[in-house]
Amino acid sequence: MKILIVTAKLASPLVTKVTAQSEHEVHVLTFNTPIAAFLTPRRIVAELDNISGIELESLDMIITPGLIRKDVSYVGEVTGIPTYKGSTDAADLGVVLEMLDEAEF
Repeated sequence: MKILIVTAKLASPLVTKVTAQSEHEVHVLTFNTPIAAFLTPRRIVAELDNISGIELESLDMIITPGLIRKDVSYVGEVTGIPTYKGSTDAADLGVVLEMLDEAEF
C-alpha cells in the first residue's frame, strides 16, 4: 500500500523514523508549520497541489495528524484519495501502519 503521511516540523523526525520501519511504501510530507494539529484540511489540499516527487494518483491513502480539529474527509473528496486521521501521538504511527491491512475503514 502506498501511503502519504502529513505532518509538521516538530513531529517530522519522529514520524520519519517510525514510518521507515513500515512494510508499506510510506511518504512523509512535512508542512512548514511547527505543530501538526494547527493544519487544516484546506491547507493540506492547497499544499498537495505543490508537492513534487509523489504522484497523487498513485497513493492508496493519506493519513493526517490525529489532532486536526476539522473533518479530513474534505481532503479525500478533493483528491479522490481516501483520507483518515492518524494517531494522536506520532509515536503510535507504527502500530497504525501495522494494522492497516486488518482494519475496516
